[in-house]
Amino acid sequence: MLAFAKIARGVAGECDGPVRVRRILRLVVLGLVVPITPGLAVAQGCMGTPTQCGQWAGGYDLSPYLDPTEFEFAHYAVIGSGPNAGKVLLWCRNGSVLPTGPQTVYLWDPRQPSRAAASLQVDSNIFCGGQTWMSDGGLLWVGGTDVTAPSFPVGVKTVRRLDPVAWTISQVPPIAREVWYETVISLADETVLRTGTSPAVASLTPAELRSRELYDPLSGWTPLDDNGFQPDEYPRLHVVQSGKVLMTGYDQQARILDPQVAGPGAWTAPPGLVSSVDRIAGGSVYLSYLDPSGARVERVIVIGGGAIQTPTAPPTFWKSIDVLDNPDAPGSAWQTNPVWDMTWERAELNVVILPNRQILVIGGGIYDPMTGNRVPRVTTEMLDPVALTWKLMGDQRHARMYHSGAGLLPDGRVVSAGGVDIPGFPFPSAHTIEVFSPPYLFAGGAPSITNVPATIGYTGTFPVGVTTFGSPVGTVVLIRAGSSTHHFDFDQRYVELFFTTSGSTLTVGAPPSPGAAPPGYYMLFVVSTAGVPSEAKWVLVG
Repeated sequence: MLAFAKIARGVAGECDGPVRVRRILRLVVLGLVVPITPGLAVAQGCMGTPTQCGQWAGGYDLSPYLDPTEFEFAHYAVIGSGPNAGKVLLWCRNGSVLPTGPQTVYLWDPRQPSRAAASLQVDSNIFCGGQTWMSDGGLLWVGGTDVTAPSFPVGVKTVRRLDPVAWTISQVPPIAREVWYETVISLADETVLRTGTSPAVASLTPAELRSRELYDPLSGWTPLDDNGFQPDEYPRLHVVQSGKVLMTGYDQQARILDPQVAGPGAWTAPPGLVSSVDRIAGGSVYLSYLDPSGARVERVIVIGGGAIQTPTAPPTFWKSIDVLDNPDAPGSAWQTNPVWDMTWERAELNVVILPNRQILVIGGGIYDPMTGNRVPRVTTEMLDPVALTWKLMGDQRHARMYHSGAGLLPDGRVVSAGGVDIPGFPFPSAHTIEVFSPPYLFAGGAPSITNVPATIGYTGTFPVGVTTFGSPVGTVVLIRAGSSTHHFDFDQRYVELFFTTSGSTLTVGAPPSPGAAPPGYYMLFVVSTAGVPSEAKWVLVG
């Protein structure tokens, strides 16, 4: 009999080669396996009209436009600047891509959803690496996979940058370690943090596994020694208002990082930041919103996922959430309550913040780490992150589990793409895209933004011209351009702004700090008091 020290994140063929076996072997102990029948999804979603349930469209099959060697879509990024702003970059798992590439990156246009263009060739294997939107709007690809390494899995040190305006790719100095499954995020000071790696990378020493690096566009990469603490694969990281970094996710103990500090003291583990359970392959989101009194609240919510196991316990999955307010304030602590639970347990889920401050939970399910058998959840759920109440939304046609991605589009819709195909499930996942229209798109009365500055800073105010239809403006919000892989969006965040109204002009307060809104491109939405958003305008914050 077998059970697991942790839920394995692997599936057959993950990143190709024998990695699944190696990762499972390091997780297996004697015990019991939970039996899971593959492919049996239960559709029990909202049964009302689109104004109540929203509406899924598509199942657009993009395989005719892809190289036949491509496996599933696994990385996603929505472009915030240049001639392709609002379009989506997608790239796949592909075992034939050498460390020197070429890796094809596809461009998907929401206005032509049944097509994709093979738009870019990257001279590196960027699959299973990290990516983030930089302060200047460039997309930084960090690391990836070396499928030729005899001690697979091994990452690559290559770093590349996409200029979305010139539509060119340039070389960037490499990272110091061939890490794999790393998280990469842009920080408040316009540097980029790289941390986390798979402990299965045999070519790295324990000290190298613990390393992190900072990238400054002017001076390159600086390796830092974290003196004993090693983040797990794809740690869930959020920059907070102070400019520090919160890590949530695989361990119950969340941590705070001062990114500029090397060695002892860089990571701290406040005693209140111990969540109710481990949340392997769970979701994590950051919001900075205004309460009814006008006070700013930073809220981080972790959703679903799975748990560390005992030697005799089967895999366990969660429908619960944990909530953390003002993460680095003295005495801050996670809160949980069974009445806040989702309807179903989910791991490998995707989480998308909507402009009306609701959180959409897409896909995921439960699975057997040894066999790879999966039971997908096709019903979408929506969380009110302030009231902490849930509503069922519509059902997807396609299962979205391991390697799937999702994100918000400027018109308020949500794209859901890719993921491994699930044996026994009637519809393919790997090369398909679905688009969700939330209920607000069927409500009518959306405001319209008539003008907005191209760039906004962190002090003073700025004007926004609006036209309203029925309900007045209720909120003005920024949502950062997203980039996701492995069920975590490196860039997504929601920042609500103060405003006053005079006729058709809003006077909007700047974001409170670079920590609340790290420099880069954001979608600016105006949302009516009825919860109906405008189409977004792109703005550069910084």
